[in-house]
Amino acid sequence: MQEKSTERQYLLIDDSVMALGGTALTLEALIEPNRGNVSTVATEFFRFNESDDLFYIVGNCLTLSQESFESLYYLFQKGNFCKIEFDYGYCQFRGPYPHKHFKGEECNCPTYLPLQQLYKGITKNAKKIFYMSDQQRDIHLQHLPDLNKDKTVRLSSTFLKEKYKKFKELRGKKKNGKYAIIEGQGGWHTEAKGIKESVEYAQKNKIDYDLISTKSHNEMLELLSEYSGIIFLPIIEDTCPRVTIEAKLLGLDVITNNNAQHTTEEWWGEDLGKIEGYLSQRPEFLWKTLNEL
Repeated sequence: MQEKSTERQYLLIDDSVMALGGTALTLEALIEPNRGNVSTVATEFFRFNESDDLFYIVGNCLTLSQESFESLYYLFQKGNFCKIEFDYGYCQFRGPYPHKHFKGEECNCPTYLPLQQLYKGITKNAKKIFYMSDQQRDIHLQHLPDLNKDKTVRLSSTFLKEKYKKFKELRGKKKNGKYAIIEGQGGWHTEAKGIKESVEYAQKNKIDYDLISTKSHNEMLELLSEYSGIIFLPIIEDTCPRVTIEAKLLGLDVITNNNAQHTTEEWWGEDLGKIEGYLSQRPEFLWKTLNEL
């Protein structure tokens, strides 16, 4: 008979568990050091059982059914949990300034009771809240008056260990002298990521560029490594856009703006070795912090 593990068991709850994208890739890397003790569930299928002896890690949680909303509500009142904030979940538009979409459309977050109920529980009862950037954390503190700064901490994005070897390998490829602009996923995503603004910048400054489409992550890294630089000019705050970090680790020149919030932090200006050192330590930092709770 197999012995039951005496180590703490975790359940990761996130919208992106069954999807591909920056959040999913970051979560995959974060749980890598403790993978054997972490189970995962998509937000809409989460059901809270108070008798479960688990510590909950909650990521994005906007894809809600009535049942999953009720479960999250009870978790945030009674459960043992931490929150990882990838953007601004207190607003339906997931933008930094509640109550306004980046195109100027107003949302009803102040009176949208379900969202208010969830975030009241998060700010009051989370054991720790992790953020992708210092600016993101500061904006949450500004707009959530019940949030205690002492339980907030910057986490940043990160990558699987094997990816750092891939970055080093691809940095040696010959560059084509052009800058890449990644087209995005269409719709609001393309607008928010500033594709139009990036193209205008390249044209105004007579920069030779290509628009490149998103592919699988490995294919994108291979393609991006052929370029000399990348232009990424988001028009709203983007907490820690992985594409800018990937480009830098591939040896590309990165043209961006302060809406890429991590670019104002001390580690971004370091040499590649120190950047890799900082990012590669983020999973261990997460688990060290959780183990001390």
